[in-house]
Amino acid sequence: MQPALSTTNSRDRLQALLPQLFDPQVLVGDRFLRLQVDRAGTTIAITLEYIEETKTLTGDQITPMPNLPPHLLGLIASKGQVFWAVSLAHLWNLESDWQNRQQYEVAVVRLPGETEGENWVGLIIPKIRGTLRVSSTDLGAIDPAIACPIPRDQLQGMISQDDQPLWVIDIHQLRQGLEPSP
Repeated sequence: MQPALSTTNSRDRLQALLPQLFDPQVLVGDRFLRLQVDRAGTTIAITLEYIEETKTLTGDQITPMPNLPPHLLGLIASKGQVFWAVSLAHLWNLESDWQNRQQYEVAVVRLPGETEGENWVGLIIPKIRGTLRVSSTDLGAIDPAIACPIPRDQLQGMISQDDQPLWVIDIHQLRQGLEPSP
C-alpha cells in the first residue's frame, strides 16, 4: 500500500507555519535615525533618506586641518569621498566630551545642494540611538514652552518620545548652518 500523497504544496505549508510572511503589515510613516548629540542626552532625528552610513572611527581617522572653527574637527574619508567631520555639540554650543574619546560615532549624511549637487558631512555624535518610524501626524510643531538647545531655524518639528522631546532636524537648514557666513 502506498502512502497517501499530500495535497498541500510547499507554499501552503510555509503559509501555515509563517503567516506573517504572507500577510505583511503595512508600516506607515517615515524612518528616522536617532542621534544623541551631547553629554546631557539631547537627541535629534534625521530622516534616513539622507543617511549614507553610520560608522565608528578612531581619532587617527580624522585628519585635523588648521584654522578651523571648533565644530569642524577635520576631514574623514569613506566610500571614495572626503568630507568634513562636524561636532554637532560644538556647532550648537552644547556640552561635549569629544576630545576625550578614543572612538567616535559618525552618521554620514548627504546634504542636498541647490546648484553644486550633494555634499557629504560626517556628524560626530556621542551615541547613535537607533531608528524609528514616525507618521506625519506624530511630527508636531515645536512647543515654545519647551527649552530647545538646538537653533529652532534648523528644526523641522518635534516628537514627544518617552516624555522627552526628540528634535527633528531640517536637513536643508542644517546645511545652511554649516556654510560659512559671508
